[in-house]
Amino acid sequence: MFSDQSPGDTSSADDLLDQFGPQFDTQASKISSPSSEWYKWINNEARQRLLGGCFIFDIHQSMYHQQPRARAPRAELSSLLRKPCPENLWVASNPSEWQAQRSDSNPQPIHLIEQDIDSQAMCSTWSFNQTLVICWFVSRLPPQEDFTYPNEYLSQAPHPDIENFVDLFSAIPLAHSYMAMYHTPLRSLLAVAGDTWIFAQKISSPSAFHAAQLQLKTWSSSFAAAQATHHACQIIFQALSSPTVFSSDGIIASPVCCISDYWSLYVSALICWSFGHRYQDLPTNGTSGTLTRSNPSTQLRAVDTDDTPPPPTSDIRIKALTFVKEMLQLSTEELITSKARMKRETAGIIDAVRQQLELENVGNKCGLLVDSIVVLSKLRKTASKTHWF
Repeated sequence: MFSDQSPGDTSSADDLLDQFGPQFDTQASKISSPSSEWYKWINNEARQRLLGGCFIFDIHQSMYHQQPRARAPRAELSSLLRKPCPENLWVASNPSEWQAQRSDSNPQPIHLIEQDIDSQAMCSTWSFNQTLVICWFVSRLPPQEDFTYPNEYLSQAPHPDIENFVDLFSAIPLAHSYMAMYHTPLRSLLAVAGDTWIFAQKISSPSAFHAAQLQLKTWSSSFAAAQATHHACQIIFQALSSPTVFSSDGIIASPVCCISDYWSLYVSALICWSFGHRYQDLPTNGTSGTLTRSNPSTQLRAVDTDDTPPPPTSDIRIKALTFVKEMLQLSTEELITSKARMKRETAGIIDAVRQQLELENVGNKCGLLVDSIVVLSKLRKTASKTHWF
């Protein structure tokens, strides 16, 4: 039914479309049976879902890691992307059951239904459909601004596509994650917080690291930083306010439900930290922080041997929730202009997010996850005496 070629074997975006886009039989049999129609439909629907999954992955990695997007022909892709069929049609177990459900199904290209999308309906829709639609809207957003030279007029005239996106998906954590990273110079943030380390690679050029520090310093007092902080607080609030779940053996289970949710939480904590960092009352003789990266497991053991006993779990969560609730009471403009003391009090956020990530870090097997915990621990230990940018 499917080609033996894997997605990794494709040499271009056009090959991907050829492999996973809908296939049309130019040599259709003169005699068509219900079974053959059903199998052809399954083939095309499966290809359509695979194409949608590739599109989601492309958008997701471009937002979460700020990697270049695939060079797909956008016009052709927009006409090929369709909402998956209703679930009852997809799970039909035989041709007759499928035929009975088929009359209610009318596949629609994503770009033709965007005007009819309802924000409340999106919250209850199937997660794949929801993610596909969100990614479609993300692909329509204007390019990120140059964070080295922030546009301070954005607060007076926000782009209509950004306003529409925020209005439609205001209750969906993934949308807030995308918006937080959209308004953030992610690589500079990761490099500075990781003290020259980003995605397990060291920035060897001092000038490149200094440029990252300068960009982060400029960004941290901009309207874009306030927008990113607002969305980051939404993400953290939704994660920490979820009810505590216990596994069958009585251990607290992680509230993270998507494999990349930990990254969203981690970056959100860094955004709050960097936005509040300029409000810290630091001593004039502060020293630069250092993160000596060797083996992540070694680093994690070193962090765990800290003599300072951690506060109780409930205290950490309450402190972090108090912070984000107070921050969310301020408008984006007020986040910039307000002199509120709580903007600098990000220690509770770092503690709470680190605690959440530790629930995910069973076995210390994921390098990026271990590094995230190490960075948060170092930021917490040096918060009162270190100038980072």
